[in-house]
Amino acid sequence: MDPHFEESATAAKSNEDSPMRWLIPPGEAGGHISFDAAGYWDLRHGQLEYENVYSVTEDAKLRMRLVDMLRAVIQSDRPSKVLIPGCGSRACLERELVDSFSRLSILATDYPGVVEAAAARLRHPRVKFAARDTRRLGLDSDFDAAVVVNSVLSDCDADNRSMLRSVHAALNPKGLLVGLFPTIFAPTDIGLCEERERWRLELVDLSNSRYCFDEYARTTHILYTPLRLRTILREAGFDALSMEIFFCDSPCLRSEASRVYGLEGEDLVLYELLVTARKPRTVAPGRRVGFQNPAAPADIRNPGQS
Repeated sequence: MDPHFEESATAAKSNEDSPMRWLIPPGEAGGHISFDAAGYWDLRHGQLEYENVYSVTEDAKLRMRLVDMLRAVIQSDRPSKVLIPGCGSRACLERELVDSFSRLSILATDYPGVVEAAAARLRHPRVKFAARDTRRLGLDSDFDAAVVVNSVLSDCDADNRSMLRSVHAALNPKGLLVGLFPTIFAPTDIGLCEERERWRLELVDLSNSRYCFDEYARTTHILYTPLRLRTILREAGFDALSMEIFFCDSPCLRSEASRVYGLEGEDLVLYELLVTARKPRTVAPGRRVGFQNPAAPADIRNPGQS
């Protein structure tokens, strides 16, 4: 049996004692089963010059929106720590954050090849890039905020949930999660609304929230619906949850959508779920949060987008 399939099965089995509502079953053969995620994304963040990598953090308007959201927990007069799991390699957001907050330090994590490329782009005393598995970060609970941008979308639902529990565990009490999550409704919407884009519906498995982002490799991402994502975040231990639609309609993001997905036209706009949530100061009796999966191997954190 392929080891990637065994990894997903192990992750799901190890989480059976932690409630997981509406768990998406493993993907079919030829998709997640044979997908070397680390090798795939290391290559695209390096030699292939961002092929298939849709980078929203290139957009200055979005970066400033994220900075404004972080001001809820980060003040300029005291040291603060921000975690960016699945950071990608362009280092745009990290540069924006250290320029905006003079006493902020950042830990940005991803696959080894990806963080190596990021560290070559940004050398800053308050930014550290490290190769870590988002499902089991193993960090102390002392981060004021975590920024998750299009990085919780691997083809294994159990792994994605482990990522969010691991991020939750790294936050201090009342720590803030700011997240941008792709949703399966966006490619579905585009395919339903525009006749010439109807072919995209063949790439959508709506019932399992899967989108085939590379037809040649037959690889898929899980792009959550709002209701399932809300439930997953609450199971991970977050509360004070807020969610809105973010339309990727700036000139920069339209250009990225054209480059990566071939989207053209004024009305054909991608959209995502922009989320904020808090780690509670105290945990309700009997509620388990921040559960780590000790059996999970250390190579899955799909940075297909950044």
